[in-house]
Amino acid sequence: MELNEKQPKVSVIVPIYNVEQYIEKCVRSLMEQTLEDIEFIFVNDCTPDDSMTVLRRVLKDYPARESQVTILEHKENRGLAAVRKTGMEVAIGEYIIHCDSDDWVEKNMYEKLLEKAIETEADIIGCDFYNDYVGRSVVQKQSFVSDSKECVRKMLRGELYCSTWNKLISRKLWERSNVSFKEEINMWEDVSVIIPLCFWANKIAYVPEPLYHYGHYNATSYIYSMSEKSLMNMIEVIAMLDNFFQCQHYFETFEKDFRFMKLTVKLNLLLGSKGEQQRVWNRLYPEANSVINEYHAISFYWRVGLQLATWGCLFLFNILARIGKILHSMQGK
Repeated sequence: MELNEKQPKVSVIVPIYNVEQYIEKCVRSLMEQTLEDIEFIFVNDCTPDDSMTVLRRVLKDYPARESQVTILEHKENRGLAAVRKTGMEVAIGEYIIHCDSDDWVEKNMYEKLLEKAIETEADIIGCDFYNDYVGRSVVQKQSFVSDSKECVRKMLRGELYCSTWNKLISRKLWERSNVSFKEEINMWEDVSVIIPLCFWANKIAYVPEPLYHYGHYNATSYIYSMSEKSLMNMIEVIAMLDNFFQCQHYFETFEKDFRFMKLTVKLNLLLGSKGEQQRVWNRLYPEANSVINEYHAISFYWRVGLQLATWGCLFLFNILARIGKILHSMQGK
């Protein structure tokens, strides 16, 4: 797409599905951005609640933003990856970023990211973020470096979040990398695109401030209630990245780092299954077992759990899982 004088600097893509309780705060934080040269694309994925009613009511309070807002409607529920893809198809900004509608952003987030993009001419500009729990917020620092391959390494090791909402990405990078969301992948859909995008980036920049609020408002984390389809999505993303690295002749370069991401998948699979299926998953990615003690992106508690699983002590692993779930719920995480 050719740039023109009416093209906004930044496009923000927002998925809408079952967020009636949270969307007002999200939308107000977007409408009150200090950046003026911006567009907002809301994509309704056939939400069954009153999220769209709330959205339209809140938008009426910001008439000056009306020309910057686009609302798109899916005729049927297609999932998060399809929503992001739909938004990408109509976004015209020089830079593109996503914002989940149960989260919210600091009022100067997009202005600060854009300033850094202009200053550094980087393809990707990342920032820190807040993990918001009930009654408290915890800053999540991100260790971005300018070297794209080192950022890929950090993502594989769990040292950088593979999210689309704290990274402003140039349209040119999306176009030249030919990376896109795959509709069938609705868990780790961000992982499937962010790692290839970082791989192809000429330069990555960093704003060392928490500008995004990532909500953890449910007492039970998704890690304990992930659907079978979501678990299979994670396995598919691992296969996609494996193929990507092989095709780019970088598999050996990232092979050890990739083991850490495989451990993340394995932990989720073990937590989300039982019986014979759990024993099957425990045999998956045996090469990853060698780095359990080095995997500091997860707690010592879960490193012990994974080690017990590799020794075949799934009974003890499941006891740890039950205790962990109770503690997680008590902490409101």
